[in-house]
Amino acid sequence: MGQSINRVAVILITAAVILLPIGLIFYQSILSGAFFLPRTQFSLEGFGFVLSDPAFWRALRNSLLVAIGMVVIAVPLGGTIAFLTVRTDLPGRRILEPMILAPILVSPIVLAVGYVIAAGPVGFYSGWFRSLFGFVPWNIYSPISITIIGGLTHVPYIYIYTSSALRGLSSDVDEAARVSGASAWRVAADVSLPMIRPALIFGAVMIFFAGIEMFGLALVLGNTTDFNMLAIYLYKLTSRLGLPAYHLMAVVAIFIILLSFPLILLQRYFLRSGERFVSIKGKAMRQDVLQLGRWRAAALSLVLLWLFVTAFVPISGIILRAFSSHVSASSSLFDVLTIQHFQQVLSEPALLRGVRNSLLIGIVGGALAVAVYTLVALSVHRRTDGWTRFVDYLIWCREWYRAC
Repeated sequence: MGQSINRVAVILITAAVILLPIGLIFYQSILSGAFFLPRTQFSLEGFGFVLSDPAFWRALRNSLLVAIGMVVIAVPLGGTIAFLTVRTDLPGRRILEPMILAPILVSPIVLAVGYVIAAGPVGFYSGWFRSLFGFVPWNIYSPISITIIGGLTHVPYIYIYTSSALRGLSSDVDEAARVSGASAWRVAADVSLPMIRPALIFGAVMIFFAGIEMFGLALVLGNTTDFNMLAIYLYKLTSRLGLPAYHLMAVVAIFIILLSFPLILLQRYFLRSGERFVSIKGKAMRQDVLQLGRWRAAALSLVLLWLFVTAFVPISGIILRAFSSHVSASSSLFDVLTIQHFQQVLSEPALLRGVRNSLLIGIVGGALAVAVYTLVALSVHRRTDGWTRFVDYLIWCREWYRAC
């Protein structure tokens, strides 16, 4: 009896923590101003303003196009890299696996700034390339570049889901296909790929919504060309009107929620249907790796090229700029080396407080999140009743609505 009461209490607290902010967003969307102002009245003028604003529809179109492009790039590339590192004899795969996660360990805004410093019009790599060939073939401020960079930097998410699914496959089915005369590549295409399809689709849905809610990357790289997406449109509403537009921001958040809710249902469907693709495992989980043969060099080059573009270029750009006094293609790198920037940061109390606060929030907030999610997971563990499904949807709603 006591366990049931504790479980219900956890569920109710979880529901309150998640649903109250979402409820406040809906409430604010039907007001004429900020909810805390005394003269605020019920009104739908916020919906009228947003729906009649051409900038909103451009932002919605841009978000959808970027999201689709990110899925097209991230899913096949992430699935391929996962297959190469898990099921083949890719050279150095044990060393490469932790490096593949590097892009998701860096803030999107930091990555975007790194790309500007490294590959912008006056970036290090742009200057070196121009000095060698006389031109720079890329423009990171274009919508195409934003889509490509967004897709490439989200490959690790597909890698995580796909590699986990591949490691969970028993080799019994593969061996049966090989005994029947199927080649190694035929087994990979006709056996392994269909069994991890739910993981790929699950990851694709997540990448699509990541494109819908993209903020940091689009804010830095799209600001020059005024390329707006939904999150950027929401962010710029106040600056456009000159006053806090909480009701308009809430309306935009409502549209993001409406776009995300079907994706939540789709994800849950594929999680349930994914059980049909699970093979029955024996005691042994041995998996025979696929011999790449003459394709080993090409496979390794693909992974290294992706790592170079998504991790090495932006991170090296930030490091180089941190230790250089200025960027100049005509100057040697050793001539502009300096530690003045670090001395300036260490001498500014406001910057030090920012670093300290970021570390404190990251450590304390991360610890609290792990504790809360662990408590919720233990409370609903191994139960399939309606309450459990309700909490499950709430948790996913919280993850999807965090941008709002």
